[in-house]
Amino acid sequence: MKNAKASNTDSVKTPVSIYLVRTTQVDELKKTFTGRSGVAISGPEGVEGSFYALPSDPSEPKWWSEVKALLAPGSDVEEITSQVAGGLMLLNLSSRMFAVSFGTGWLRLNDEWLEPDFGRQVALNAIPHDKLIELKAEQVFARRHVSSERAPVSSSRTAFGLDFDRDLLGVVEGVPENAKHLGSSVCGGTSLRLKIDIRNLFDALEEALTLYGSKDYQKNWPEVDNLVRVRDGALIATLDDLLDAALSGPTSPASPLLVNSGPRRDDEQLASLFAIGNLPRKPKGGSRSGAPYLMRGVWDSLLKSQGIGAGLVSARSTAVHALDANGEELYSTDIYSCLAFEASLTDAAGVIRPYVLSQGTWYQTNSNFANDVISKLKVLANNLPPQRLLPWAAPEHEGVYNSRNVTGNMVHFDAKLVHFGGGQSKFEFCDLMDPTTRTLYFVKIAVNSSHMSHLAEQIRRTSELFFAADPKFRAALAEVVKKHNPTMNTAWVSSRPRHGDWNLCLVPLGKTLQELPFFAKCGVYRLAKELESRGHSFVCDER
Repeated sequence: MKNAKASNTDSVKTPVSIYLVRTTQVDELKKTFTGRSGVAISGPEGVEGSFYALPSDPSEPKWWSEVKALLAPGSDVEEITSQVAGGLMLLNLSSRMFAVSFGTGWLRLNDEWLEPDFGRQVALNAIPHDKLIELKAEQVFARRHVSSERAPVSSSRTAFGLDFDRDLLGVVEGVPENAKHLGSSVCGGTSLRLKIDIRNLFDALEEALTLYGSKDYQKNWPEVDNLVRVRDGALIATLDDLLDAALSGPTSPASPLLVNSGPRRDDEQLASLFAIGNLPRKPKGGSRSGAPYLMRGVWDSLLKSQGIGAGLVSARSTAVHALDANGEELYSTDIYSCLAFEASLTDAAGVIRPYVLSQGTWYQTNSNFANDVISKLKVLANNLPPQRLLPWAAPEHEGVYNSRNVTGNMVHFDAKLVHFGGGQSKFEFCDLMDPTTRTLYFVKIAVNSSHMSHLAEQIRRTSELFFAADPKFRAALAEVVKKHNPTMNTAWVSSRPRHGDWNLCLVPLGKTLQELPFFAKCGVYRLAKELESRGHSFVCDER
C-alpha cells in the first residue's frame, strides 16, 4: 500500500499507540465522537477516517505553588503553565477500524471498545524470542499482581522469569525482525506502541493487521495460549451470571478486589492511586486523595450509602479513577474491569472447564494444559507421607488441628517464627515435623486459590532456605528449636541436608486436590514441578 504523499523533510520518528476496535463496538465509539469537529484524513486508496484534536486548557503545574513558597518575597518570576495535549485518528482500513493515539488521546477510549490482545499478538509475531526487551505479566494463578522485567539489551525469553503455569502475558517489547514497517522497537499489550516515520503509518497498520491474524507466534510461544480469550457472547453472559451471584453473596468487608493494577491500558501510564465512585475533589493547594489498592470494603460502603447491593450491574456502573502520584486523574474505568474471578462450567461432553475473569475479559484454559494439571495432581495425591496426619473435621481451626496431631515424636512448629534476613523478615519453617520419618508437614484449610498460593509459597520458601548452602537460616532455626523444644536433639539442623533427605508434605484440609478451584490446582502443579526438578521428595496428605 502506498502512503499519502511524503514531504521532503527529514524523517522524524513519531511515537504512536495503535488500537484495534472490536467490530461490535464501532458504532458505540462513533457515537462518542458525534458532534466533535474532525478533520478528514488524506490517506491512500482504501483508507478513510478523521483526526480529532484533543487539547486541554493551560494550567499552573501543581509543583509550582510549592516551589513559589521557597522563593524570596517579591521575586519576579515569569508565569509558568503547562498543557497536556492529545490527538486521535479513527481510521477504517481493510474492513477494520483502528484508533491511533497521539499524546493523551488514548484517554478518550473505553476498554470495552478495544481488542484486548491486539498489540500483544502483533508483537509476538514480529519479535524473535531472542530479541526481547521487556515482558509484563499478571500472575492470575498466584497472588494476582503485575510483574514487569526489563533487560538492558535485547535478550532471550529464558532470561526472564515468566512462568506460563502461573502468568498471563500482558505486554511484550522487543526488536522486530519479522516486520518491515513497525520501526526499530515494538511494544504490544492492548495497544501496539511504535515510534515510526508518520508517513509510514498506513503501511504499519496494514502489516499489524496481518500479523494480528497470524498464529506463527505459537512456534516460539506455545504456552501463551494456556489461557485463551472467550469470544462466545452467550458463554460470557453465563459466566457473568456466576460472577453476579458471587458478588451478591456474603463477603468479607476487608477482602480486596484482587486486581490492583486497573485495566489493561494501565501499561500506557502506571497508576499510583485509585478512587472508587465519584472523582474526589481537588483541595485548594493540595492533591486528590486515593488508595494504592482497590478494597472490597470501600466499594461495599459506597453501595450501602446508595442503597444498592453488589452485583454485576453495580460493578459495571461503579467508576474507578486511576490517579498519578500527585492525585491527577490518568483515566477512569469500572469495578468490573478491576475484578479477578474464577468460575467453572460443565461442557456438552460432561467435562468441567475452568475460566478466569481478568481485567474485564474472560479466559478459558487450554484443554491440554488443564489435562496436564489434573493428571499431575492425581499422581501427587497418591504420593502419601510415611506417617499420615489425623482426619480434619470442619470448622476446626488450623492451630487446634495442628496441636491435636502432636503425639509421639511429632514436633509442633505452627506460628513459631524464624527471624531471618533483613528488616522484619519472619518465616514459618513448617507446621509439623516428624523427625523419625523426616517429614515436614505444611497445613492449610483449602478455601480458595489465594489460600493455596500462601501454602505453596511457604513450602517453596522452606525448600530454598533449609536446603541452602548458606548455614545462616539453619542457625536461626536452631535457636527457635532450642527455645520451644529445649530437650530436642538439634543434630538434624546443624548440617546442610541433601535434596530428598526430607519429605515435604502438602496437607490441604477439607478438600482433595481435585476439588480445589482450578487456579489453586495450577499453583500446586507448578510447585510440584519445581520441587521435583530439584530432587525434593514432594508428598501429599489430603485430610
